[in-house]
Amino acid sequence: MPSLALAADMILTNGKVFTANTAAPSAEAVAIRDGNILAVGKLADVEKAASADAEKIDLGGGMLLPGLIDAHVHALFAGFNSVSAILPEESRAIAELGKFATESIDNKRGLVGDVLRLGVITAAYWQPAELDGLFNAAPYDKMPVVLVGSDGHTGWANKALLTRAGVTKDFVDGLAEADRKFYTLGADGAPNGFVADAGWDKVLTALPPVPLEAQKEALRAAVKEMNGDGITAWLDPIVNVEPTGAIFSASPTKEQEGILPAYKALADNGELTAHVTGMALLNAASGPQAMEVYDTLATKYPKSDRLMVGGIKIFADGVIEYPAQTASLSKPYKNLGTPGPEVIGTDKFKALVTEADKRGALVHIHAIGDRAVTEALDGIEAARKTNGDSGIPHTITHLEIVQPQDVPRFKQLGVIAAMQLIWALKDEFTTDMLEPYLDPAFMQWIYPANSLLKAGATIAGASDWPVSSPNPFLAIRTAMNREGPKGVLLDKEAVSAEAMLYAYTINAAKALRRADRIGSIEPGKAADFALVDRDVLSVSAKEIGDTKVVWTMYGGKKVYEARPQ
Repeated sequence: MPSLALAADMILTNGKVFTANTAAPSAEAVAIRDGNILAVGKLADVEKAASADAEKIDLGGGMLLPGLIDAHVHALFAGFNSVSAILPEESRAIAELGKFATESIDNKRGLVGDVLRLGVITAAYWQPAELDGLFNAAPYDKMPVVLVGSDGHTGWANKALLTRAGVTKDFVDGLAEADRKFYTLGADGAPNGFVADAGWDKVLTALPPVPLEAQKEALRAAVKEMNGDGITAWLDPIVNVEPTGAIFSASPTKEQEGILPAYKALADNGELTAHVTGMALLNAASGPQAMEVYDTLATKYPKSDRLMVGGIKIFADGVIEYPAQTASLSKPYKNLGTPGPEVIGTDKFKALVTEADKRGALVHIHAIGDRAVTEALDGIEAARKTNGDSGIPHTITHLEIVQPQDVPRFKQLGVIAAMQLIWALKDEFTTDMLEPYLDPAFMQWIYPANSLLKAGATIAGASDWPVSSPNPFLAIRTAMNREGPKGVLLDKEAVSAEAMLYAYTINAAKALRRADRIGSIEPGKAADFALVDRDVLSVSAKEIGDTKVVWTMYGGKKVYEARPQ
C-alpha cells in the first residue's frame, strides 16, 4: 500500500492525454495531489500511485492538454477591453463611429477622466477629413478625444487632446527629421491627429493616470478570459509602465513599478490563477547601466509560483503596416523611399544584451522587420561570444519578415521564436496595408514558421492580445492553413497541429523560464490542465479553430468550467 505522503487527490482518466513530454507524448491517466502531478501513464500504473479513496475525474472522452501558455500577451492592457469602449469590428462607417461615441459617453465606458477614449481602430478605415469633421466639431471640439489603434502602436487624437499633449505644428517643426515621421501632417503642415510609436507616447502622456483599483479590475477580467481559453501562464512583455505611460520612446527608471502592484495584489490574494513572467521595458539606446531597473524590480518582486520579473523587453522597431511603417527593413518602403528607423544596430545595444545575459536575465526583443530581426540576433550573438552559452532562452517576438540567412541562426544561438501565427493569413493587413508598399521579396519571407522549424528553431506560441485574440486554437488553425478572407498566405510556411501544441506548452514554458514547473504533464510539475472537446491532433484546421475548452485547472483546482449546452 502506498504511503499517505504519496496518496493522490485525483485521477484524471477516460480521455486522450497529450503530455508535451517528447519522451512520452501520450498517456491514459494522470494522478495529482496538493496541486502537483504525481503520476502519468497507463491507468493501472497511475492507480497504483494513488490512494484507494482518490477522486476519479472522468474526462468524458475529451483531450487533456497541459495548461496552455502565451509567450507574449499584454494581459492587463487587454483587460481594459472588457471594461471600456471597444468599437465593434464591423462598424466602419463614420456615422457608426459617431453613434458609438455618443453611447460611450452616456454609459461612461469611454470616459477616462475628461477624455473620451475609443478602441480599437484600424487607421486604414478612417480618413483624416472624416475624423476631423466628427471629433473637431461640436459637441467634441472642447472634449479631448483619442482613438486607440488596433496594433497598439498607433492612434488618433483630436485637436483638443493634441493641444493638451503639446503636439502642435511648432512642436513637430522643431523635431529632428527622424522623429517627425511619428506624426502624420495635413496639407498645411500641421499634425492631423494620426500618430505612431513616439508620437503615440506623446499623446498617451496627456491622458489621466489609471487608478490601481481600475488596473486590478482590468487584470481580473484578463485572467478570467485567459483561463477560459485554457491558458494558465503567460509572459507579459511590459510590466514597469502604467497603462497611460509612454512606451516606445520611454526610458523607465528603477522607481517605476508600472502594473506590477496590480499583478502582486492579485497574486497575493490568490486571484492570479496563472504563472506570470513579467519583463521590464528598457530603451534600446540605453547602455548596460540600465540593468539597474531590472535588478531593482526583480528584488522588490521576487520570484514566486505566480509572479516573477524575468528579464528585459526591448523594441527593435515598430510596425510594418501602412500608414505607420515604422518597422525596420533591409529595403525601402516603396512609398517612403526609406527602410524605416534603425533602432538597435549599435554597440550600446549589444552591450546591454550582453550585460543582461551576464546577470541571468531574459532578453525579449520586439522585431517586425527583417533588419530588426538581423540586428536582434546580432545582439544575442555578441552576448554568446562574450559570456559563452549561458543557456538563457532569449526570445525574439513577432518575426513578420525574416531573411532566409537568419533562419538557422535561431537554433545556432539558442533563441526562441515567439510568433503570433494568428496573423499569418491573407487579410487587409497583409494585402491592402502591407504588400503594395514592400519589395516583393519580403512577401516570400513572411512569418516563416515552417522554415524555422525545419532549421531546428524552437517556436513558442503567442497572441499579443489585445492586438489579436488570445484563443490559442484560432492561432493553431491559421498556422496550419494560413488562410484568411483574402486567400492563403505563403502556404509553404504552414505547420502541423502537433508543432503548435508544443509551441503553446513546453516551448512557451521555456520562453517564460518556467519549464521546470509548467508546460508539460510530468510528475512533479504543477497540475495545470486544459480539457478540450476534441482530439486536436486528428481533426482539420477548421475544426481546431472551433475547439471549445471544457474546463481549465490551475494547481489542481478548476478555475474555469464551460456552462452546459
